Amino acid sequence: MYFCTSFLFALLVLPGLSNALQSFVYRHFGHAKVYTPSPPGQGPCASVNNATDYVVAVSAYWFNFDYPGGNPICGSSVDITHTTTLKTVTAKVLDTCRECKQGDITLSQAAFYKIGGSSQNGVIAVQWLQ
Repeated sequence: MYFCTSFLFALLVLPGLSNALQSFVYRHFGHAKVYTPSPPGQGPCASVNNATDYVVAVSAYWFNFDYPGGNPICGSSVDITHTTTLKTVTAKVLDTCRECKQGDITLSQAAFYKIGGSSQNGVIAVQWLQ
């Protein structure tokens, strides 16, 4: 009987738990400011982008610069929400911000203005999901 109960538990519960763990996201709080992304092919992700792309540079804290074959965070999508306007943008991680604190980010102009940033408020409070 114990074997049957354990087997049924493994069949019914563990797959759901596994799916829940795979969909786990990290929520970060910090500040964002606008920046000009690295020139195409340069920077830690060696990416190509233009001024209208939604690009985010995350703190160097989140980068593994010794990762063989490129950084696993490069190219990942991040949902960024301005905590005052509640506007959200999805941007790709294509750069690093070495002067940023752990939760801080820098955004391309297109992404920064999309969520309500402006030249009058050069730094905004954000939350972002990784």
